[in-house]
Amino acid sequence: MLEDLKGKVCAANKELVKQGLVISTIGNVSGRDSRKEYVVIKPEGVSYEEMTPADMVVTDLNGEVVEGLHQPSGYIHAHCFVYKHRKDVGGIAHTHSPYATSYAVQGKPIPALLIPQVANFGGDIPVTQKYDMKQKYGIGSALVKAMKNNNEKAVILNRHGVFTFGNDSAEAVKYAALVEDLAKTYRAAGK
Repeated sequence: MLEDLKGKVCAANKELVKQGLVISTIGNVSGRDSRKEYVVIKPEGVSYEEMTPADMVVTDLNGEVVEGLHQPSGYIHAHCFVYKHRKDVGGIAHTHSPYATSYAVQGKPIPALLIPQVANFGGDIPVTQKYDMKQKYGIGSALVKAMKNNNEKAVILNRHGVFTFGNDSAEAVKYAALVEDLAKTYRAAGK
């Protein structure tokens, strides 16, 4: 089921490692099959190095497993909530990359100071308000509420990390790398 999408999502997850955006098993990428309204996501606790397309987990838009040998990422409900509210999103990446996460620790948005940021993200990268991690859709709801224009490509998850959104999983990872690069540049400039 969805073998092509599983391959793309697996490759996108491995790209997180190549880009230096994740360590250990922390972080995840998903992709949505819009025809059947299924989500393919990284499995919980499987190392990036050992991961194969066969390890990817298929869920419905409620996060219920349809196919897979493993449990889906613990963030499946956040991904599903965004997919339900942003029909334009076909891929989501979630990282704890150090420079971008430094903004999350402070609960601050990443300001739009450089032309590449405005060109790629349209302005500031917003930060969520506080959220309840115990609620099934607490993180997803916080992410959607932070999207004031409903077309944001990235949101800083307050005191947590970063979520990025693309047309597909590869584009979501591209935005995650861009967010980290911008945050690194701004930190070097004392922002």
